[in-house]
Amino acid sequence: MTGLAGGAMGLVGAYAGMSGIKKMMGLSDSMSQINARLNMINDGHQELNELQGMIFASAQRSQAGFMETADVGSKLAQKTKGVFASNAETIAFAETLNKSFVIAGTSQQEMASASLQLTQALGAGALRGDELNSIFEAAPNLIQTIADYMEVDIGKIRELAGEGKITAGIVKNALLGAAGSINDQFEK
Repeated sequence: MTGLAGGAMGLVGAYAGMSGIKKMMGLSDSMSQINARLNMINDGHQELNELQGMIFASAQRSQAGFMETADVGSKLAQKTKGVFASNAETIAFAETLNKSFVIAGTSQQEMASASLQLTQALGAGALRGDELNSIFEAAPNLIQTIADYMEVDIGKIRELAGEGKITAGIVKNALLGAAGSINDQFEK
């Protein structure tokens, strides 16, 4: 019995070790992919490790994961050429976006989906259609922030979006302009 139990324990240990190695390799692959994306978006104002540090600090402040924050930030920078003036502005936008999602009680899955939809909308130049619906569902407070910035009732947002009037610049300026109040709400 002891030999059989010892053999079983050995198999369990070997499996756990292999599982751990597999997870570390997956993390290494993910980091390599993130670093490649960050190198592609680096605006030349910082070294890669400084850019990583900016993202890490942003993730800490918004209680988000580093990998998720780096992913959102890199996709925003890649797909929205000309919308953000620098990586620092892109990261500030991603941080405020993360905080808005937390305030709204958005799940991780909804955050990922809504972030992708918003990135696509900003890349296309305007928030409308399915992208707007996704943001409305995941973070209605973000839509309210845009309505407040545009000085319109939230009920008018769908009409404005249909007309293409909720531009990438408006979304960016609305969110960054509300960063102070979003930070206050987030701290509470």
